[in-house]
Amino acid sequence: MLIWYQIQIGGGNITPSILMDYVIADSLYSGIDSQVMKNIAKCESGFRQFEEDGTHLISPTSDVGLMQINQIHWKRAKSLGLDIFNSPIDNWEMGKLIYKERGFSAWACYKK
Repeated sequence: MLIWYQIQIGGGNITPSILMDYVIADSLYSGIDSQVMKNIAKCESGFRQFEEDGTHLISPTSDVGLMQINQIHWKRAKSLGLDIFNSPIDNWEMGKLIYKERGFSAWACYKK
């Protein structure tokens, strides 16, 4: 099931509904709270990786992409081989890592 989403996203089908479904499915697969992760992504980015014009979704506080990864994590993401700017899947993977380490408190937008 995850493969289908990865193919869709990798092929450029990066709609908010596809990203929402992927967040839920991969959360369940990864054993993390799918409701919390869905709410974080919805609140932070509206399940978007890019702006409508195709530019990177970057907040005024320098948070990027689907999970709005803050610039304090950019160097680490790069060292892990994650392209959090261009790949919603990589952005999601970094978000999961942050969530596993810090819980939902890493995101100002979402409070459980």
